[in-house]
Amino acid sequence: QTLGMVCLKAAICGDADARALAGERLEVIMDALQAHQRDTALVGVCFGALVNMTISSVCSQRVVDEGHAALVVTAMGAYQDHAEIVNSCLRILANLMRFNRLHTRILALDVCDALVHALTPRGGSPHVIKACFVLITQVCVASKHARADLVEQNTAKAVRAAMTKHQEDKELMFH
Repeated sequence: QTLGMVCLKAAICGDADARALAGERLEVIMDALQAHQRDTALVGVCFGALVNMTISSVCSQRVVDEGHAALVVTAMGAYQDHAEIVNSCLRILANLMRFNRLHTRILALDVCDALVHALTPRGGSPHVIKACFVLITQVCVASKHARADLVEQNTAKAVRAAMTKHQEDKELMFH
């Protein structure tokens, strides 16, 4: 079965076999990320797979429980010159933030700092900027404290700068 099908079964049906297989795949992905940190192509594939896996609440819970969410936040800084990896990390965090029970634990990982940083280096790609906007919205809705933190960090200024740099991207302007 494809990874997408496994995650879909785990998420929708609560299929026990699918949950077990997704758990095994999570371990393989995390082991690969640890062992091959310098192979950015492999790292990109691993984070891309995690985007799909974190659609499932079961997988998302496991990612957070096992401390892998912290790795995602750290990777945003470590791979800041690799837009696809940063984009995947932002999408993973957005998927995790969809689950109310995970908000506090995700926000404790300095997500606000990572967001501001993702907006500013070299202007970011439009895909990264869009993913930042989605996550900023989720963070602001989830926590008054995180919202205040984003204001303190001049996130609005970083958002305006990113939008100015990508004025030609009409979809970005209305996101």
